[in-house]
Amino acid sequence: MHVQIAHAEGLQDLHYEPGQEFKEHYGSFGPNNPSSHNNRISTLVMYLNEVEKRGKTTFPNLGIIVKPVKGSAVYFERTNAA
Repeated sequence: MHVQIAHAEGLQDLHYEPGQEFKEHYGSFGPNNPSSHNNRISTLVMYLNEVEKRGKTTFPNLGIIVKPVKGSAVYFERTNAA
């Protein structure tokens, strides 16, 4: 990811029970938001288990849907595009 360790977040392990979900959200704050200094610059999501249904990662503005497949991953970077 070409990010110095001093600027990296630690690993986050998410586990969902059947029926649980992570609600739609945006991974960054606008430039006028006081929290904008905490914006992530890149993210790697690794799928460690088989998923029976749902569990997709969606980028609605791009029309991209990533279905989880055990052993696969999706990597994305934040851009300054609106």
